[in-house]
Amino acid sequence: MLTRKGLWTWRSGGIPAGLLLIGSVAMAPAAHGQAPRTVVNGHGFVEQTVRMSPEGADQFFALGEHSLFLTSAFSGRGSFLGEFAIRPNGSSPSGFVASVERALVRWRLDDANTFVLGKVHTPVNYWNDAYHHGRIFFPTIDRPLSFSALVPIHTLGVQLRGQNIGSGRFGYDVMAGNGIAASETSAVGVTPAVMAGVHFKPRMGMYVGASIYYDHMEQNGHGSGSGHGAAAMSGDMYRGELDFTLASMSLAFFGEDVEFLAELSGNATVTDSLGTAHNGSAFVYGGARVAPRTVGYALVDWLHLDDEDLHLGAGHAERQAVGLRFDLGAAAVLKGQAERTKALHDHRSGHAEPSYGIRIQLAYTF
Repeated sequence: MLTRKGLWTWRSGGIPAGLLLIGSVAMAPAAHGQAPRTVVNGHGFVEQTVRMSPEGADQFFALGEHSLFLTSAFSGRGSFLGEFAIRPNGSSPSGFVASVERALVRWRLDDANTFVLGKVHTPVNYWNDAYHHGRIFFPTIDRPLSFSALVPIHTLGVQLRGQNIGSGRFGYDVMAGNGIAASETSAVGVTPAVMAGVHFKPRMGMYVGASIYYDHMEQNGHGSGSGHGAAAMSGDMYRGELDFTLASMSLAFFGEDVEFLAELSGNATVTDSLGTAHNGSAFVYGGARVAPRTVGYALVDWLHLDDEDLHLGAGHAERQAVGLRFDLGAAAVLKGQAERTKALHDHRSGHAEPSYGIRIQLAYTF
């Protein structure tokens, strides 16, 4: 049975359960002096949505992103991890595009400290560090709203991280790399984005963490480090210099019978023309096991972008939902979620009318 407690138990060094399981198999031969072995695994999902909005009713099926994970150990201390996703894209003739979500080399300095080089998920909060693109591991159907705007999901650069230090299981992350506006191959200017974070795991299943992320953009933009959504300002985007600072806090507990996750983010963007704009997001999730393989849950999700923000533009979004998650064994999870949503909109033009929907998702490993 796939449970969040099992996910936590398998996690190590910020690598999610599925990847750690694959990685442990891949590293074993190299650790015994044999030729390294590469292992590939994958995750995907299919979903049905029934929705009532001010524009009318919709009912449709959707094939979600499918991701492949590749792990390989090249020594007792070094390993490679790659994550490659094929996800929906309306502008593609096939309806899908491929992307490299992670490609990193990890070198274990000792039992607690690791050096990482490559493209990683920026560990600004629990969600982005613990979960990958395999929605089988998500406690809900999809990511918090902050991932469409505030969270710098990817960083291409260098990272030093520590895990499970001392009796409080202290951990840290320090990294520098390409910023939000950069592509995978180039960036304007010479100033890297930097991030520092700390966390504690005082008991099994519990996580308490905080981080700070800073990016000086010599030319404002949205590159491969941006969120997965489409929250970026449309039309004539501000192209001048901009300072982006994000402070995040996470509190998580995933036990056998009770689950809780709170993610809070505060963001400031600073320009010479309009000064400082303040943005924020909050995501609170709670779940309880109601049967051996079933968890009932509820969530509240909120995102607000300031009127003066020149990086993303003014906006507001919110969501409230209740759902059930059924573990169908080690390879599949079925989720049903009823939700009330206000999509991201420019709140200066008035309040958006909410939509109401039911979503059913089958997430699986292959």
